[in-house]
Formats: sequence, structure tokens, C-alpha cells
Amino acid sequence: MIRLICLSVIVASAIAGEAPVAPVSPTAPPPTPAESAPGTPLTLAEAVAQAARTAGVRTAEAGVVERRALQNAARADLIADTAGVGRYQRRDDYVGDTFARENPRNDLDARLTLSQPLVDLAAWRRLAAARGDRRAAEAERAVARETAASDVASAYVRLARAELVVAARDADRTLASELTRLATAQTEAGIAERIVATRAATRQATAEGAWIEARQERAQAHIALARVLERDRQGRMQPTTPLDERFADLSLPSDVDAATAQALAGRPEISSAAFQVDAAEARRRAATALYTPTVDLDADFGRAGSDFDDTETVWSIGAVLVVPLPVDGSVAAERDAAAARLTQARIVLEDARRAIAAEVADAAAGLTAGEARLAIAVSRLDLAEQEVTLARARFEAGATDNLALVEAQLSLGAARTTEVDARATIADSRIRLARALGQAINLR
Repeated sequence: MIRLICLSVIVASAIAGEAPVAPVSPTAPPPTPAESAPGTPLTLAEAVAQAARTAGVRTAEAGVVERRALQNAARADLIADTAGVGRYQRRDDYVGDTFARENPRNDLDARLTLSQPLVDLAAWRRLAAARGDRRAAEAERAVARETAASDVASAYVRLARAELVVAARDADRTLASELTRLATAQTEAGIAERIVATRAATRQATAEGAWIEARQERAQAHIALARVLERDRQGRMQPTTPLDERFADLSLPSDVDAATAQALAGRPEISSAAFQVDAAEARRRAATALYTPTVDLDADFGRAGSDFDDTETVWSIGAVLVVPLPVDGSVAAERDAAAARLTQARIVLEDARRAIAAEVADAAAGLTAGEARLAIAVSRLDLAEQEVTLARARFEAGATDNLALVEAQLSLGAARTTEVDARATIADSRIRLARALGQAINLR
């Protein structure tokens, strides 16, 4: 009976709004020392410059060195071969069935030989193919630099966006904390019901959780940027280039047709594919040239005799004509394989042109949409701030509870996120447009 009476009193008190105790809102843990420590300032230009030393670029540079060496090797087929040849032989002759040891013979021959190709069409075309491979490798190095620069710039934007989101969530939690204290004070004074303080505390807990998630996203973005820059992830970086209207603005052409024409003329991928077509064509012609005769100049000069102190000058010079008679089908097979590789290279070139045109159109459309989204987001943010101000004034005046104020807080937080996302979208679109035009290494 006593328990029933107590329960009835508690329920009645709660209904009457007489419970003075307000709930306590949990708070997020403070930032770690690594988060609190000032980061190393890093601009977009500095990050892009550091991208030129990443593994992908160094690998491409090694590929250029390799192709230069192979080109020199192909050129060596057209350069004279020289060699020094020495021969000494001691012979004992037979006289009938008797071994005549008393009349030994010595043969001594020392010469310098030279062989110079005079006519070798296949070798010349192999050299042309090697030259095309070297040029394609140099274009691939430019591709690697562009790719590294765009990857670093995108990671930079991700970290800059994460920093802005952390700041927005921090502002959300600060506002939620202020409004929770206001709601608690009104509840304890008996002006507002307990649900008002509970609602405010719930909103503060939500803001604290969103702040923790934003910090985690910032940590992940930092790791991603450190990874593409090949830096120690323990050293914190602080992006200093703001995501404003000047971020990554290279004054690139806004007209899609003009931008596409510029991209097709300047993208290193097009140059690489074109050089690969040239190399494949040279290889096909080299395989066909295997049917043609070759002419070499052979010469030698030296001394020969029966002993070291009994030699005389000897020399010879002449031309060698070689007419190939490929009857095993190997030359025809090599020619057919080279023709197939040429077809593949041409397909790659055409596909690269279509892909680049699509990249330009997509980046331009994304930039236009991002600018429109930013204008709307800025207006929405201004309206959301006004909504919070008006709802807070009504709540402080006791004209209403804090339901509208909590909804206004949520709207303000969403508006802040939308504004940050719109700025990041514009930055990403400018990076993609610069990459599509082959200008990523110039991002600032």
C-alpha cells in the first residue's frame, strides 16, 4: 500500500511539471594531444609540388630511363661492330705414319675486325619503334605527374572539408550546450516542463556524437593525404588554402567544346597513345622489312705468321649480301602479330579521345551544378541562422517550448554541412576539370 501511494505521488508530480531535476547531457571526450597540437601549414601549391616526388612519378621516370636504354640498344644495330681477334696454334705434322716432332709448325694470327651494316631496313624501323616507345614513356611520365597532382589535390580538399565540418559540428555543440543550460534553468525555475530540458539534452548529446564523427572523418582524411604524399601520418598537416571562390581556379575555359579541344590537344594520355601507335606502326614495318636483303661491310687488319718474330701485315675488305629466305613462317607470324598490336594501339587512342571528352563534360557539368548548389546553400544557411535566432527569442520569452528551437538547431546543422559540401564539390570539380585538361600540376 505504501509503495502504491508513493508511486501515485511521483506520477502526479511528473504530470504537474513539478519535477525539478533536469537530465545531465553527456559530453564528448576532449581532443587528443595530437589533435590539439598545431599542425604544419600546408598550401595546395605545396601539396601539388610534393606530388612530383611520389612513387608513381618516380616509377614513370625509371620507365623513361629504361626506354632510352632500349633505344640506344636498337641504335647499336646500325653502328659498326669492332673486335680484336688473336689466335695462336702449335701443330706437329705427320710424315706418313710417323709423328714428326722434329718439325713443329706455329700459326700466329692477330687482327682487328670491323663489320658495318650498310643496308638494313628492318634495323632502321626497329630504331623508329624504340624511339616511339621512348616518347610514349615520356608522355606516361607526364600522365603520372598529372595523376599524382590530382590525387593529392583531391585528398587536400577532403582534409580541408573535414576541417570545416569539425568547425561546424563544434559550433553546433556549443549552441546546443548554451540552449541546454537555458532549458535546464527554466526547468529548475518551474517555468518549463521537464521534457524541455530532456529535449535539449538529447539535442546536445546528438551534437556531441556528430562532433566525434567529424573528428574521426578528419583523422581519416589526414591519413589519406599523408598516404598520397608518402609522409609520416603522425605529423599533423593543417591545410591553409581556403575552399573559397579562388581555390584551384586556373581560369580554364568554361565552354565545353573549347575545353574539349584544349584537352585533346594537351592531354599527355593522347600523346602517349599516339606515340604507341607510331611505335606499333614502325614494328609492323620492321617485320615486313625482314623480307628485304641486307648489306654489310666487313674488314680486318692485322699481323700473321709462323712465330712472334716472323709475321707480316694482312688485311681484307669486302661486302656481304644476305638475302633472307623465310620458309618457316616465322616472319609472316611476326608481321601478323605486329599488325594486331597496331590495331590495338589505334583502338586505345580512339578510346582515350572519347574518355577525355567525357571527363571534360562531366567536370564542367559538376562545376556548374556546384556553383548553383553553393548559392542555394549560402541562402539556406542565412535563413537557418535567422530561424534559430527567432526560435531562441520566443523560447527565452516563454512564448513556446523549445521544440521549434531544437528543429531550428537541426536545420542549422544541416545547412552548415550543405554549405561545406557545396564548397568541396566546386573544389573537386575544378580539380577534375584541371585534370581533364592536363593542367593538374598547375593547381594552386
